Amino acid sequence: MSTALLTNAENTRLSVRVVQAIAAHADQSPVAMSADGTAEIAPLYETIDPDALDALFQTAASEEPIGTVEFVHDGYTVTVESTGGITVTDR
Repeated sequence: MSTALLTNAENTRLSVRVVQAIAAHADQSPVAMSADGTAEIAPLYETIDPDALDALFQTAASEEPIGTVEFVHDGYTVTVESTGGITVTDR
């Protein structure tokens, strides 16, 4: 099963959109807590530097970023494309 999220909201950080996509795929709130008070989904910073992810596809207005980054986070494979597309699949 995979969840694809294709949004490129100018005002939303890429790292935030990744967390939202993982939560949507897991059918959970991005800030859901379990009964013992721990996060249902591990914080993104445990896998990848959110600031580095945000900066990855930022370019000058005259340039168009090209590329894809893929990583595993909390049991999910996350693929982020320079077009703004985010795909989350079970690992």
